[in-house]
Amino acid sequence: MAGELCSMASTRQHAEYAEYAEYANTFAPCISNFEMHDLPVRARKSMNLQQLHHVFIVTAVLSASMVVLVPFLARRGRKPVEPVIRRKERILTFSGYQWLVEETAPDASGVSTFSSHDKASVWIDYVGHLHLKCRREGRIWRTAEISCLESFGHGRYELRVEIPTKRISPFCVFRAFTYDPLSEHSHREIDIQLGGNAEQGRTSNARYGISPVDDAGHRFRFRQPDMEHTTHSFEWTPKAVWFQSFVGHRSFVDSPDQVIAFYGFEGEGIPPAGNERMHLKLDFGAQQPPANLQEIEFIVSGFSFTPMN
Repeated sequence: MAGELCSMASTRQHAEYAEYAEYANTFAPCISNFEMHDLPVRARKSMNLQQLHHVFIVTAVLSASMVVLVPFLARRGRKPVEPVIRRKERILTFSGYQWLVEETAPDASGVSTFSSHDKASVWIDYVGHLHLKCRREGRIWRTAEISCLESFGHGRYELRVEIPTKRISPFCVFRAFTYDPLSEHSHREIDIQLGGNAEQGRTSNARYGISPVDDAGHRFRFRQPDMEHTTHSFEWTPKAVWFQSFVGHRSFVDSPDQVIAFYGFEGEGIPPAGNERMHLKLDFGAQQPPANLQEIEFIVSGFSFTPMN
């Protein structure tokens, strides 16, 4: 367009087009779809500079309008897309390790939910103890779970538990377990479980287990007496897993009456070490909490891991 105008400006009778050619070069990107030959030849020759100026202004406005309107019209009738909001992960420091506070949707029963931003269910107190609580919020229960960011493998896992009421709830389940997201070797799950025997009618209120727990010898049930402070541990080797539960907070015992339970798994079915991580969890398991259930709290005053020699 600008080239044609410059050619016309070479004669005196079209000198005014030289000024317009410079103007057209300025607005050419905005009106690139418009060319002088779109106007009849007679109309072009009869137009003065002011009239051509108006033509290009109108064309520029129409071109800019199409740039805005076409995407808008194309979106008409579509369902609005909800923005994806990703919450920042909540990381706790407990017993010298970094732990992720897990967050999931409500479970199949719609009763409980884990919430990583619920600081009333998972927190570290001023002396460094971990608090896990099952508590009601409206019609739902908020439960708690954390997982260590480090994978340990073979060695001794030990945790010291405090139960403020001195009695394990038959409705709530505290679990300390290893878990690998990959399904190989039954997720490499080794766990200690306290509580959760309300619907089972058993006198035992605790158990040790290696997944799959239904295999022979992979589950051991016992009863923990009513007391506030206990220590629970398991030592995982390539050929065996040894579990221990002691009265009080101690790694070793001085007499047999300080032993709550002791059991060992040997032979086939011991999972190899992999990408498993340690989890600490307080929830209702497969049970429904009763309507009159009060808040339940577990305190873990310490966790330690000692690698296998």
